[in-house]
Amino acid sequence: MSAANHRLTIHPGGTRLATASSLLASQESRIQVWDLATEVALLHIPGLADGTTTDITYSPDGTFLAADADADADADADADASSSDSVHVYDAGEELHRLDIGAHRLAFHPDGTHLAVARSGVVLWNLAAGEQVPALIEVTNPAGIACSSDGALLAVSTAARTLHLVHLRS
Repeated sequence: MSAANHRLTIHPGGTRLATASSLLASQESRIQVWDLATEVALLHIPGLADGTTTDITYSPDGTFLAADADADADADADADASSSDSVHVYDAGEELHRLDIGAHRLAFHPDGTHLAVARSGVVLWNLAAGEQVPALIEVTNPAGIACSSDGALLAVSTAARTLHLVHLRS
């Protein structure tokens, strides 16, 4: 396996590794899924031309793979939607959803139906409906996000070393 890997996540089954990388600042990000036993790339997902991938994660059952593409900070403010910050959700390499909001951190709800997206606030996306649930909390510079195994609690840490606990509605 060789690439300038910036972000990675291991499949819940433990047999695959997904990497998000950009070899040069001028190149688009790409996602590759690797077989851990053979170290062979099984899947290549090109086209995260939005910029640098800041997070990548599998859903708890391994069905979905979500990645954030953070647009280049130096990009022209009038650039079209293809260069805006966005979150991409894939199933077997096919893009299911493109959420036109940027994120610094991503976390799936344990049931796999919602994706928590953290940037300047934390929102939940209902993936089945393709709708955003109202903002849960406002944060500055999120550094980490995690959902409890029962789905009742969302933890968000910040670069300022603060921790926010959000009780999720059922």
